[in-house]
Amino acid sequence: MFILFSLGLLPARRSTRAAQRESSLALRRTQPVAILNSDAWADLGLCSPLCATVTKLLGDSSVPSEPQQLAWSHLITGEDTALISEAGSGKTLAYLLPLLQGLLGPLSDDEDALLEILTADTPLPVTSTGVLLVVVPTQDLVQQVLALAAALSAELPLSVGPASAQDDSMHVVVGTVPAAAAWLGSKAWVGRRSTYVADGPGAGRPALRLVVDEADVCLAGVQRKGTSSKLPIMQLLSAHKTQQRRADPDATIGGGVQLVLASATMPGQNKASMGAFVQRRFPHIHWVRSAGAHRPVVGLETEFIQLASSESSSRVAALLSALQEADARTVIFANSASAAEHAAELLRSEGIDCHVFHPQLAPEERAHALETLHSRAHGVLVCSGLAARGIDFVGVELVLQYELAPNVIEYMHRVGRTARGGGSGRAVALVAQTPSEQSVQKEIERCIRGGWKYI
Repeated sequence: MFILFSLGLLPARRSTRAAQRESSLALRRTQPVAILNSDAWADLGLCSPLCATVTKLLGDSSVPSEPQQLAWSHLITGEDTALISEAGSGKTLAYLLPLLQGLLGPLSDDEDALLEILTADTPLPVTSTGVLLVVVPTQDLVQQVLALAAALSAELPLSVGPASAQDDSMHVVVGTVPAAAAWLGSKAWVGRRSTYVADGPGAGRPALRLVVDEADVCLAGVQRKGTSSKLPIMQLLSAHKTQQRRADPDATIGGGVQLVLASATMPGQNKASMGAFVQRRFPHIHWVRSAGAHRPVVGLETEFIQLASSESSSRVAALLSALQEADARTVIFANSASAAEHAAELLRSEGIDCHVFHPQLAPEERAHALETLHSRAHGVLVCSGLAARGIDFVGVELVLQYELAPNVIEYMHRVGRTARGGGSGRAVALVAQTPSEQSVQKEIERCIRGGWKYI
C-alpha cells in the first residue's frame, strides 16, 4: 500500500528515570528472502503506462518484490489465488498491478490503441473490462487502497471509487465488507452481471475480480455454525461460488469471478483453521507464499523486556526508558482504545508530544492525526490494534508494544509496521510476569526461530 506517513519522536523533555527490568531478549531472523529473476517491472509483462506510473511513484531504481513476482503469472491469467506474504512486502501492488492490467485486456498489448483511447480521454465501458472489487476490513484501508489504485490508474482509461458510491460506471471499487456486499447486491452490479459475463470481458477473462485483503480479518466468523451464512463476507464469497458452479468445476478460469485472498497471516495448522476453510471452500485456489510468510522480516530485530513487577509504574518506566534509548521514529501499541489514550496522556505529562489512533475516533480524526504526523519531521503515534492491519507506515524505526499483543498473529501484524520494503527496524515488547504474556512470548520466539507449520 502506498500512502506514506513519516513518523518520529518529537524533540521534547523526557523523564530520566531508568526502566526497571529483569532481562531482555533480542532476536533476529537470518533466513534470506528468495531472489527471483525480474530486474524491472517490464520483465513481469507490465504494460508501458503502468511501468511509467510505478517508476514515478516508487523511483527509477525500484524493482518488483518477491510476492509481486510470484503472484504475477497467476493473477494476470485470472487464476483464483491466495497470496500470503509478510507485512510490508508489497502485497497491495502485487494484486493491483496485474488486475488493473487485466481490466485493459488486449489493450495492454496494443500501445497504439491504448494511446488513442487515452488521448480521447474517454473511459472504457465497464461492459468491456469487468470490475475489480477490493474488500478491506476498515475505512482507513479503504482510503489507502483507493489512493493507490487512483494513482496507478492516473494514466489509464479506468475510473476508481468507493463501494459506498454505488456507481455503475466504476472499473475499480474499494469498500469495507458491508459496503462491498451492498454494492454487489445493488443495481451497480446485479443489473449488468449477465451482460458482463456473456458479452463483455471475453472468453477466459473474469467479469468480476474480487480481492479480499487482510483476508483472515475479513473472513472472521465464517466457520461459526448457524450464523455464518448471514455474514456479508459470505454474500461476497457466494458470488464466486455460484459462478464457479456454472462453469467447468475443473477449470481455473471462466466462472465469471476471479477470487484473490491476500494476507500476512493465514493459519492452517488444523481442520478448524482459516487456511483449512479456504482450502475446503476453494479447492482449486492457487497458494502463493513468499519465503518470509508467517515470520518477521529479515531486517527486523525483536526484543522482549521483562517487567520487574506487575505495578503500572514499572510498565510506565519501561516505556519512557525505551523511548529515550531509541530516540527513533516510533509507533506504540496498546490493547484497547482506552489504554492507548492513557499511554498518550502519560507521555504528554512527561513532555513528549504524541497523537492517538484508535477506532473510537472518527475516520476524519484518524486521518488528521496521520496527516499531522506526516507533516512533521518527528512524532510518536500511540494506537490500538486498528493500526496493525495494512496501514503503510514508512520510515518507522521502532514499534514499541506498551502492552503485549494478546496472540501471535496480532503481534506479527503490529511489528509489520516497521522494517518495511526491505528496510530495517526494531520491535520492542514490554512483557509482564503473567502466565498469559509469558506464553505468548514463547510462541512468538518459536515463530521467529522456525516459523509455523502452515498448509
